Amino acid sequence: ALVERKLEEMGYLPRQAHILLGKNPSALVGLVINDHEKYGGHPLEDGYLSKVLNSLVREAERRGYLLIVKLARSIDDVPVLASVWNMEAVIVQGFCQVDYRKLKMDMHRPLIILDGFFSKDDEYNNLEIDHFEGGVLAGKYLKEMGHEFVVCISDNDICMDRLRYQGLCEVLPESVLMVV
Repeated sequence: ALVERKLEEMGYLPRQAHILLGKNPSALVGLVINDHEKYGGHPLEDGYLSKVLNSLVREAERRGYLLIVKLARSIDDVPVLASVWNMEAVIVQGFCQVDYRKLKMDMHRPLIILDGFFSKDDEYNNLEIDHFEGGVLAGKYLKEMGHEFVVCISDNDICMDRLRYQGLCEVLPESVLMVV
């Protein structure tokens, strides 16, 4: 593992692969997912991420691209990976806004953020869902099922989780958010 990590850090590729990737469009798209501790070492088993990954793989193949998936603890891994493999674009998921700003400056290829959360003045290619509306839809479903009060459990009370809870409260105003 140490040798592989050192080879990756040095940007080493076998000679033939280096020649092929350097002279031709690679048709490679990278997906780098933050291997955050909240996933307990299994981010690809997260229901949301596994569904997104399935869709991205199918769409990439439909368009003639190969999706390479990498788990990373640091955003600094992304430019190295993209450069070594001559990726045509990179999709990143699960990092913070400040990381995306630095990455946007360091990247020399298209950068797509997957479900990032940004202030209104930042411009990124961001594939995201409407978190507030998702909370509203969940609230409507639960209300139709006869519920009047919901306890929403989350690992935080900021960003998209806050918006989802606010959407839920539009329909079920007596709901409570429990942060664990």
